[in-house]
Amino acid sequence: MNIDLDADGLKKVRHVEEAIFRCRKSQVAARAFIKKLKEGDFGMSQSELAQFAKGLTGYSQEAFYTVTLRRLRGLGLVELATLRGGGKRYIPRCQPVTRNPPSPQSSLPALIWQVCQLWNREFWPEG
Repeated sequence: MNIDLDADGLKKVRHVEEAIFRCRKSQVAARAFIKKLKEGDFGMSQSELAQFAKGLTGYSQEAFYTVTLRRLRGLGLVELATLRGGGKRYIPRCQPVTRNPPSPQSSLPALIWQVCQLWNREFWPEG
């Protein structure tokens, strides 16, 4: 997993996918996925995800699973949760962060803190 993070670069970022993905196509796919997760009941079943991935324009289903979804799951931002009825859903995962970023601002923990803040604001803007 290769993520280019630096304090100056993150100041320019408007959306979390811009901080996580370098490739513009991956950013677009991630933005569409985030939007879809926010719709309805805040998640997607495996079959809904398959339909979504097939419907992406200009980005293959394989690339979505191997790049976009794998990275979001690897970073712990999305999880495949098992429901009480036995089904499974991809859901966004709230990241536990402190009120203030770690010091110094250019340290790895501070950069990760900023990415987690962007993610949380995407799904829980009032929190």
